[in-house]
Amino acid sequence: MINLDGVTYEILGEKKIAGFSSRVEIMLRRPRGKRVYHAVRYEDGSISSAV
Repeated sequence: MINLDGVTYEILGEKKIAGFSSRVEIMLRRPRGKRVYHAVRYEDGSISSAV
């Protein structure tokens, strides 16, 4: 579980983004939702808030 901008999401999976040293795409879903959201974890550990 991860909390972004006050909303809790379940982490479905992570995938490394080609061309970057440690940038990762995270697939997310709300606990009772069906839609899949995507966020990016950057090299410094911050996560994009535009989900």
